[in-house]
Amino acid sequence: MIDLAERNRDSFEIFLARVGTVIPKGDRALSIIGPLTAGIQPIIGADELAVAMVDIALNGAETELITHEELVARGEVSAMGSG
Repeated sequence: MIDLAERNRDSFEIFLARVGTVIPKGDRALSIIGPLTAGIQPIIGADELAVAMVDIALNGAETELITHEELVARGEVSAMGSG
């Protein structure tokens, strides 16, 4: 994919999400346990990740590699702005 993006810079962009643990929507056990282990393993909700990725697809990003922290921040900000 990276090679394809490099050969087609005019029409193709790639972003790589470096995500921690994704908490599935409606998973009660992980929604309780996840925040307790967040200091050891970063977590993000599935909806929050989806919102962040759509935001990146629509608006781009400064770097090709999107960190977990940026995904969380973009997911929170974009979700607040959509309400």
